[in-house]
Order: sequence, then C-alpha cells, then structure tokens
Amino acid sequence: MTGTGAHRLGQDLLSKIVSREFPPGLKLPTETELASMYNCGRSTVREALRYLDSVGVTKSRQGSGAIVLDYRTEGKTFDLLVP
Repeated sequence: MTGTGAHRLGQDLLSKIVSREFPPGLKLPTETELASMYNCGRSTVREALRYLDSVGVTKSRQGSGAIVLDYRTEGKTFDLLVP
C-alpha cells in the first residue's frame, strides 16, 4: 500500500479480522460504507481491500464485495500478518 490512509485503514481492518471482530465468512461493509465509516475516499478503501486480499485474509469479487477468510486455513501464516 502506498498511501498512509490506505495503510492505516488496512491495518485497522486487519486488526479486526485477526481479533475476530470481523469473523471468517463475514461480508465486509461496502466500499461506500467503509469510506463513510472511516471518513476517507473509496480509492483509499479499494487500496486497503487490495492489501487484505493480497495477504489472504479477504477475498473480493467485483459486485459482491469482500468476504473475510479464515486466514489460518485459507490465507498466509499469522507471522506474515503481524507487522
């Protein structure tokens, strides 16, 4: 992630996924909803969601949104997720 806003958003969402505030199988709020919740632009949200997809904690599909994966079985190891 290049932008600091996207980095902060990605880390916050990642924290919620790891803590299970956002459990596996949950559909994340839409880009518009996340942008409103975090007071940022949709491009920032998109960048953060691309990051979460790249580390294997979510799977995004255009038109369907992003689903939280069980990173312990479907994504990368926990060691790679914690900065």
